Amino acid sequence: MKEEKKPTMIEAVGRNIYEKVNGEWRWVSKEEDYYFVEDKDSKDGVGLWGEKLRKVVGRRGIDLYSRSFEQDLSPLWRYCLREKPKLNLDKHVLYFDIEVGVGRASELQDYSQEIVSIALTTNHTGYSVVIIKADKELNPEDIRVVRVSNEREVIQKFLKYVRYFNPDVLTGWYSNRFDIPYLVERGKRCGIDVLKNLSPFRKVAIKKGRQSTHALPDYIVRGLEVLDLMDVYISVLGRPVVGLSLDAVAQHHLGVGKIEVNRNDIRALLEEDPEKLARYNIRDVTLLKELDARLSLIGTLAERQQYAPLPLHEIASNSRVIDYLYIEEAHNRGMRVPSKRREWNAERETKFSGAMVLQPEAGVWEDVAVLDFKSMYPSIIVHENLSPEVHSSEELGIFPTIVKRLMKIREKYKSMEQTPEVRRKYATAKGLVNSAYGVIGFRNFRLFDQRIAEVVTSRGRELLSRTMEFLKSIGYEVVYGDTDSLFVPGVNDPEQLASQVNNSLGDNFEVDVNYHFSRLILLGKKKKWIGMTHDGKIEMRGIVTVRRDMPLILKDYFSKAIRCLISERLDDYNKLKKQMMDFDPSMVSISELVERTKLTKGNQNTYWARAVENTANIFGYRYLVGEEVPWIFIKDPRLEVIAIPPDTPDEEILSRWEVDWRKIVDRWFLTPLKDLERVLIIPQRKLEDFSNGCN
Repeated sequence: MKEEKKPTMIEAVGRNIYEKVNGEWRWVSKEEDYYFVEDKDSKDGVGLWGEKLRKVVGRRGIDLYSRSFEQDLSPLWRYCLREKPKLNLDKHVLYFDIEVGVGRASELQDYSQEIVSIALTTNHTGYSVVIIKADKELNPEDIRVVRVSNEREVIQKFLKYVRYFNPDVLTGWYSNRFDIPYLVERGKRCGIDVLKNLSPFRKVAIKKGRQSTHALPDYIVRGLEVLDLMDVYISVLGRPVVGLSLDAVAQHHLGVGKIEVNRNDIRALLEEDPEKLARYNIRDVTLLKELDARLSLIGTLAERQQYAPLPLHEIASNSRVIDYLYIEEAHNRGMRVPSKRREWNAERETKFSGAMVLQPEAGVWEDVAVLDFKSMYPSIIVHENLSPEVHSSEELGIFPTIVKRLMKIREKYKSMEQTPEVRRKYATAKGLVNSAYGVIGFRNFRLFDQRIAEVVTSRGRELLSRTMEFLKSIGYEVVYGDTDSLFVPGVNDPEQLASQVNNSLGDNFEVDVNYHFSRLILLGKKKKWIGMTHDGKIEMRGIVTVRRDMPLILKDYFSKAIRCLISERLDDYNKLKKQMMDFDPSMVSISELVERTKLTKGNQNTYWARAVENTANIFGYRYLVGEEVPWIFIKDPRLEVIAIPPDTPDEEILSRWEVDWRKIVDRWFLTPLKDLERVLIIPQRKLEDFSNGCN
């Protein structure tokens, strides 16, 4: 008998559950709506702490939410927890990108410009097409073009192609903040409900008032995962050091970027050279597909479905996966979990002592071994049997059981040949293990437990202190310690030292050699150090060059300056400083000079918040909370800073203001280097003073 293929997607429409197999949706279940409340005379269920529970059938109201059990579980979660479906992780992805008549950011926020083209391509078939509103005939031999006469037809053709391709995932770059909202609004003006037409079930859930983060959209299109590939990138790899533009990220990872066009007048390009616009549009979606293939972005997100077989948008954070695993293990033991709280009292807001971080003495040390405890906090959770429901030590608790299983899976993939698939699986397991402690100390987690969080950090501090005492007993000093790492100078054989430490720790804990530095500089502040390995590699923490908001042009220069300093090549160091001071900023793109800072609600008195206000007043474009703001110092005593609106040509900025290179160099180059010079105790006569010279 031929084995049936696994579903690629699972979805709930109301209480009805559907699975997508071979591209077809099929109904599999209709779930009952219910929850539990405490009732000492009932035998319907048992809570984590032995409570007797009564099952309540019906709609999930909010009146008993804070003292009920599993009232927050959706029909889809109930189905998956009971049936444990196995999903196919190979998703059919459709990449798309829209082009609008005028690219100037201030003219896009009111949705006043027409959509003139949309490009699409898929990861499964390689089929690519661009739908373009053009008067001229287009017959390029190497790209597929569909020519239409108006914007309504552009949108209709786009929706027709989505239905034809029948993807599991629809994604673009910055698409949940621009492309999708723009399509929705322009669709309304054309009498088209875009979101409803994207759904195979014609059902959409809108989540109002929530900022999109970590690949979570503000709307859920039933039967289609609408994800922003930029958010997925951030969720999987973190914020890119090169900035968040598709061109910069593609250049960084693929060595190729977008086709250069005048983004401020797409309409003129459409009239003069529609074929170039079509190629420009197709290049964007090709970059999306190649980035996803190279970095396995959607694939890494899908790996979480091995642990929690839910829609991707439901498990875009590790805490959701661990929540699912906890409930699953509780059900395996015949227990019901408390409903996730919606309101928090003051007791849940109290702070507790964190990890041990030693105050380092500024200075330079030689032959420094950095010993790292392997999974210190997860190991403590398992060893101490720390779990919210644990009554005794006779049986391993739910949380330690989950953590132990995840650690075993991580080690399994770590020991295998590191193919791209294995690396993806290892990274997923490692991420879940590393999140295990974090969720217990996270107030929004279902089973937030301050007691456990305090015990874990307390045991961690004790473990570091005990290890420091052992090192002292065998003749070593610890010059710095941070959470699960100890810095030990004067070590010729770090592996032998690690073996000695492990023998003293017993079977439950273990250290690895993370680094062996020939030279280590401690700046006298916590989490700030620079080390050079014996093969000349530089590692840094807390130094400006590893910060993502540092201007790109300065990263390489700053790294070179540090290498010169740590090697005491002072002539080269002085030459490099002079080169920086004499640098002409007009020789490079503004994108290499800007700082990039995420705008939050609490930073109104910062340079970047002022830059946002200045740009809103001058250009009519306002960056929103949660967005990354590129901003720069300018020689204007009234403004001082300006944020760069998206797709604004350098010429438009430079025709108004001169870049204040002196402030940029002082902030990111000269001032941070002075701390290093002081630690290294380099006589001032050996250093040239550049404090007054700058173009």
